Amino acid sequence: MKNKIIIVFIALICSIAVVLFYRTQFQKQYDQTYAKASESAKDAVEEVKTLVLEGQKLINKKDIKIPKEGQQYANVSIDRVHLDKPVYYGDNESILDIGVGQYMNSGLPGEGRPILLAGHNGTHFNRLQFVEKGDIVKLKTSWGNYEYKVYDIKIMTPEEFDTDCLNDQKEYLIMYSCYPFDQSPAPQRFFVYASLVSGPAIREDVK
Repeated sequence: MKNKIIIVFIALICSIAVVLFYRTQFQKQYDQTYAKASESAKDAVEEVKTLVLEGQKLINKKDIKIPKEGQQYANVSIDRVHLDKPVYYGDNESILDIGVGQYMNSGLPGEGRPILLAGHNGTHFNRLQFVEKGDIVKLKTSWGNYEYKVYDIKIMTPEEFDTDCLNDQKEYLIMYSCYPFDQSPAPQRFFVYASLVSGPAIREDVK
């Protein structure tokens, strides 16, 4: 009887030892995996942070005065085609009569979102018809100067333009006018797309 108790006791001790061994091994693997994941995440954050800091000047959003509807806040120019026009916040008819208008639900320069500008085909955006891929578009604002490079030109109907693109978390410039140029009515739209090349980035709580 005594021998049976000893055997059971030894078996119990061995079982506990096995459980503790595997638990320890699992904990080591978990700790190593967590440490690697944390280090990778930290490296990724630092890499992005470095790219932003080295690539763009940062501006505190608190220092930016958001324009009111109808207010001129920028100037748009494309040197090669001799286009140079004032940009107003808003795109109603009275604004488009005096200059280029920005759709108010699109981003401001530096916010990291698409910017949508409109102009009449017979006046303020008439020179848009001569734009080519590779042209540089300049936007001058009170908080900084921005440059965008034309990468695409499209002709489509108003219904074919996908407004969901304005939700993209990437800054690029979209300029459009009625098409054909110098014609009324003009049932189609002429779109110019330009990617951000340079200009300060607007961020929250920049010190």
